[in-house]
Amino acid sequence: MAAVMASPSPARAFDFDYRSPARVEGSPLPCGPGCSDRLEEVCAASQKRVMQWRKERSQAMNLAAQRGLQEILHEEDVLDELQADLVAVEELMEAARHFREEGSKLGEAVLQCMKAAGDRTEVIAQAKEILRGAREDYRKELDAEERRLAEMKEASRAQQLDIEDFLWRYSRCLGLEVSRVAAQTVKLNFTLLDEATPEREFSVVLCLAKEGYAASSCSPEVPELPELVERLNQDALSASAVPLFVCGLRRAFAAV
Repeated sequence: MAAVMASPSPARAFDFDYRSPARVEGSPLPCGPGCSDRLEEVCAASQKRVMQWRKERSQAMNLAAQRGLQEILHEEDVLDELQADLVAVEELMEAARHFREEGSKLGEAVLQCMKAAGDRTEVIAQAKEILRGAREDYRKELDAEERRLAEMKEASRAQQLDIEDFLWRYSRCLGLEVSRVAAQTVKLNFTLLDEATPEREFSVVLCLAKEGYAASSCSPEVPELPELVERLNQDALSASAVPLFVCGLRRAFAAV
């Protein structure tokens, strides 16, 4: 990205020689003393400020890209945690249904034992009341779990919409699109790198396995990719490892 931002713009049709006509051999135009020197100083200062602005702009865009990628990875971890919570809630609901069935069976056994004791009518009434209360408690617990599951699903959906909106804005501004293609596998798709064809796509698939990160399906191929992946695995525990990898890969694509 920095290489693209800092590259000099092509020569324009109105560029001309700012030097004094007196210093240009064979020039027929006169010039007063000091005029050309002052003009050259102004032009040199302007060019210096433009180069400084380009450098600062490039650094700011790199920092924004790093922060954006870190936020994307954080949001993906949050989604994984929410999915794990949903699985745990389903297990709790299954356990609640199992406990309700066991309670029903236990109630029937109690009724049979009390019938054998003789006081059949009173015991049956008491057992029914106990079972009714237990069933009501189980129903309340099940309703609470269902409400909690619905709230978690709604929160997960809202969070997913926020992430999609962020990725859309990120893609529109910087030309980087991150999409999940499999478990712990994402595809990095770059655009806005080719000045002649801004929509041209540069992509690579990045996955995380037990042995570390691995890259595949790089289009177009860049010779720096093995070195970038090796550096990413060496600094895998660092929060800036992945953003640095993305920036390095983008520079490699831009150099193609």
